[in-house]
Amino acid sequence: MSITTTIPSTTTTLPDFQVGIFTWEPINPYPGQNFIVFSDITKTGESDQNITVQWNISETTVCNENISADSFVNSIKRVNCNFLGFPGQKNISLKIDSENSVAEASEDNNFYSKILSTDLNITILNYNGIQYNSSDIPSINHNNMLNFSILVNYWTNNNTNITDLDASSFNLYDKWGSRNPIDVANKISMEFTKSSSGIYLINYTVPEISNDILEYGEHEITIQVNKSIYHGEYQPLKYSMNGPNLAISFDGINDFDLDNTTDNVNFNVSATNNGNQTVYGVNLTSIINTSPGTLSGTSGCDSVNKQVDSSQKVVLCSVTFKSSESGESKITALVKGSYDNKTIKYEKNATITVDPKKTSSTPEDSDIDQKDIEDSFGSSSPKTAAAKTSDYLKIDSFPEKVELQQGERKTVTVNVNNVDDFEFQDVALKVAGINSSWTTVIPAEAAEIEPLKSQEYRVVFEIPEDSE
Repeated sequence: MSITTTIPSTTTTLPDFQVGIFTWEPINPYPGQNFIVFSDITKTGESDQNITVQWNISETTVCNENISADSFVNSIKRVNCNFLGFPGQKNISLKIDSENSVAEASEDNNFYSKILSTDLNITILNYNGIQYNSSDIPSINHNNMLNFSILVNYWTNNNTNITDLDASSFNLYDKWGSRNPIDVANKISMEFTKSSSGIYLINYTVPEISNDILEYGEHEITIQVNKSIYHGEYQPLKYSMNGPNLAISFDGINDFDLDNTTDNVNFNVSATNNGNQTVYGVNLTSIINTSPGTLSGTSGCDSVNKQVDSSQKVVLCSVTFKSSESGESKITALVKGSYDNKTIKYEKNATITVDPKKTSSTPEDSDIDQKDIEDSFGSSSPKTAAAKTSDYLKIDSFPEKVELQQGERKTVTVNVNNVDDFEFQDVALKVAGINSSWTTVIPAEAAEIEPLKSQEYRVVFEIPEDSE
């Protein structure tokens, strides 16, 4: 005889707590206003344990409390948090049982978050006649029109469209490259035929060629909408402007050391069109440099009238840089062309560093030392004849040496300072130690120098190519 005994099994069901979606009051809070966010926590199963409730704004805890198991009514407990002076747009989150102190059937439903904002919400619907996609960037010619339709509503309640805006409610800013955004509100027109649905059409005329500048390439538009104390902003809405875009280069330019035989740098000024349109009549309008050094070979470069197609590179001028002095010379090239019957310009800078390794001048050089420059003064002052004018008039600005080659021209500045307390009259500057026909002093006429004042002279040195 066999006896079978059955032991009844016991199954334990774990409780579960779930965070519900958010509601809030007031429905459309304005910037800086206090507002309260609510959520219903649902309990499934039995539990006699308290649970923690933690409200955060971004990563900062704002409200933190414990709720008891017997506070649930019909398995629901409504909790809330008052957010004081809510600032703009933030992520609000609610987490219960953050330390997992209560064993639950699921831990995946203990958290909920939502971005809330006191700002207006701006949605781009259509851009240049097609449904908006941020990856589609339209291309447009200068001074042509873009159009886009936008939907404006309250961020915290997307069912409430804003229907009473007018042209003064909208601002538009256009950013190009490293330039700060500029206000282009005077370049827009508005259409309000769908404003009853919160939809507004904006027509924007993009920049014209101005001051010979074409704003080629990508632009970023910022749209701002204002309604009383509410504000909304959308950025960036992008577009690309068509046209040529010349990159100027100095091919072959480099720093060099001075020696007795080689003190030249030969380089080409070139233009590469990185844009998507052809530019015509391209010339090297000017090329200048700061001392030390001189540029030559630029004759006729302002009338080469090159056509430069997209992706094409052309040489505009072959230039020679000469120097017999050490230092840095900054070279600036200005290139102009024609596009759409308008002049456009491009500029490029470069620096040549001349290393001071040259110890003597070439035979054709003419060295002028400061000691060779004399001042010739006449004075009606009552000073005695024993007084030396050089004690009261001082040259306090002049290069110690000026080196010139035949055919070169160079201008230096001489500053004569009256360090005494009476006026000198009939002050003139003369240069000695060099053929007088090779120098010009500006001003040439005698001058008056008031007490404790100074007089600036410019001395132009030019040695003829056929001089001996």
